[in-house]
Amino acid sequence: IIKDVVKRCDDIVIMNSCLCRSSNDCKDYPKDIGCIFLGPTANKIPEHVGKKATVDEALAHIDRADAAGLSHLIGRNKIDTVWMNIHPGEGLLTICHCCPCCCLWKVYPNLDEDISNKVEKLDGVTVKLHEDNCRLCKKCLNEVCMFQAIRLKDNKISIDYDTCKGCSLCTNACKFDAITIDYSDETIDNVINRMDNLYKKEL
Repeated sequence: IIKDVVKRCDDIVIMNSCLCRSSNDCKDYPKDIGCIFLGPTANKIPEHVGKKATVDEALAHIDRADAAGLSHLIGRNKIDTVWMNIHPGEGLLTICHCCPCCCLWKVYPNLDEDISNKVEKLDGVTVKLHEDNCRLCKKCLNEVCMFQAIRLKDNKISIDYDTCKGCSLCTNACKFDAITIDYSDETIDNVINRMDNLYKKEL
């Protein structure tokens, strides 16, 4: 989904490093995999923060974040426009590549509900548990699920679908296809429409 959005974007900036992991001196995940900024406001980002990128460079950056086991989060983050002092916020979309020890997921449990409730699973994304394939390797449990939506109950893996955000880290951890994630064409269309709206704003 994120790649389809990036392919539709003309204005791309890749952050030189991850602000969260660098600030916390992260030992487990790469500090140099920074956020991707999309939209016309991205052109105002200072060069010491991030560099303009091509679509291919952004896609390779996403692949590298995937390989490192990072979780993608896409949306408008008002804090980004504040700390970089760029406006308007409506013209900037941020793709974060978060780790569980230093980034948003670390503070998520302590956020006010007005903020945490805005972190949601994309419409049309479905996470499925296939019990027949489960080998109880337990690699999908709390150390992987940042929202603690997966638990071991009565010697069976269970998913709290109300808590699940569809980040897909569990599907990456499972080697037996016991957990899968699906999304519809409508999901992609909805995200791309949000992206297109960035360019319809008068700047």
